[in-house]
Amino acid sequence: MATLSIRIPDHLKEKVVAVARQQGVSMNNFITSCLSSAVAQEMTRAFLTSRLKKIDPDKTKAAFEKIMSKSHAGQGPSMREIDELIQQK
Repeated sequence: MATLSIRIPDHLKEKVVAVARQQGVSMNNFITSCLSSAVAQEMTRAFLTSRLKKIDPDKTKAAFEKIMSKSHAGQGPSMREIDELIQQK
């Protein structure tokens, strides 16, 4: 496991300590959890961005409109109907 030394403002450290204490974890565990969350969020954003670049917006819009045309006020299409409509594109 790596050791990392960082400088943060005193007021931020006080808040980190307070939140960690509220959650019943060490400051180290709290910071590790925050960093893990931030990294996962960035990786997810990058993954979705790369996937969306491969999608044809016109086909996606047409499929969505087809799905929405089958819905009724207050009642959406069933999962089976959605699957069938997706297969038809």
